Amino acid sequence: MKITLLLISLLFVSSCAIPMSGESFQDEVRRVSATKSFRSGSKSKILYKGSDEKYHYFKIVPNIGIPRPVKVTKDELPLSEEFEYSDEEEKWLDYELVQ
Repeated sequence: MKITLLLISLLFVSSCAIPMSGESFQDEVRRVSATKSFRSGSKSKILYKGSDEKYHYFKIVPNIGIPRPVKVTKDELPLSEEFEYSDEEEKWLDYELVQ
């Protein structure tokens, strides 16, 4: 029973975007960029999932570790290209294309 409750809780927590400051997000972008330059073929990436009225949504996919959804307020992170938020992965773009 405890394991079931833990799994259900994990599912709810993992599906919610974690709020992140613009500065913390830029630090994460620098870490991912450094990983790409030091490790050829790295799969670390940051995907832009779209925006709503207040937030930009991203999925940070590290080479090693657990992918996590994050959100950054539009005030803290201006983007050159925006589109409406989508859960459909085929619509997501690499962050480098929208920054």
